[in-house]
Amino acid sequence: MHDAEGAHRIVEDKPIGRAGALTVLNRQKLSVLRLYDRGFSTDEIARRLGVSTDSVSTYLRRAGQKLGASGRVEILRKGKAYDLL
Repeated sequence: MHDAEGAHRIVEDKPIGRAGALTVLNRQKLSVLRLYDRGFSTDEIARRLGVSTDSVSTYLRRAGQKLGASGRVEILRKGKAYDLL
């Protein structure tokens, strides 16, 4: 588990951790996580961001890979733990 400073490095495009296991979450990935956290559906997020539902799913999956999590619930839990949401 990383502290708040480490979590913010994720957002700032800097590697984090001894092995750099957690890297960047770009704006799209953060937007998707934050919208899921607010209760939006995949279709609603896609419309709101002007992307396809496949893109939303890809952003979620890639965010999960960077956070070391799988599944929406675990990804959101880790996002909250890192103070990203």
